[in-house]
Amino acid sequence: MIRSVDHNCSVTVVRSRYRDERKGIICSSCTLLQPDAIFTAATVAVMPLYAVMISSPRSHLAQKLLRPATFFIAVAALYVVLLAAWVPHDVLRICGENIRSCRPLPDVWKLGAMFKSAHITVLAWLHLLLLDLYQAREVWLDGLRHGVFTAHSLVFCFMFGPIGVLSHMMTRAAARRRQQQTTGVML
Repeated sequence: MIRSVDHNCSVTVVRSRYRDERKGIICSSCTLLQPDAIFTAATVAVMPLYAVMISSPRSHLAQKLLRPATFFIAVAALYVVLLAAWVPHDVLRICGENIRSCRPLPDVWKLGAMFKSAHITVLAWLHLLLLDLYQAREVWLDGLRHGVFTAHSLVFCFMFGPIGVLSHMMTRAAARRRQQQTTGVML
């Protein structure tokens, strides 16, 4: 049993809904790693990183937080722990069915059914947060290398991932054209 706070701010005792089917017991690691807590923590954890990339991209703090891959390694380790603790047997069964049926792609309806699980949804959210943040980091680093403004592209990365990368590519191309025109006029 674990303690949990509901939306009315009263403390209640709840049980994890995930049970280890093989052993018939509640998975202890799952009770420690509640999906809603991980979802909130992961979402909140990336926001300061975006804020520092957007508001002060050349600052010492931005360099210290985002140049090394330490944050990504830590979150990837958390992802592996959650994956090991949360992946229900249905996911493994569905993957096995796809392999046995020689289907090159998973069945969209079975995949959609997996997202009824809060655990799978949180894993997918964590996956998306990391992909978007990694794309934003690459845009930020490229902007620093080439002296290109990136704030708008980083906002797009935060909200729509690949659109941020596309925005940066277009901004970089426009900056390059402007620089060539300026250089050509000066000669």
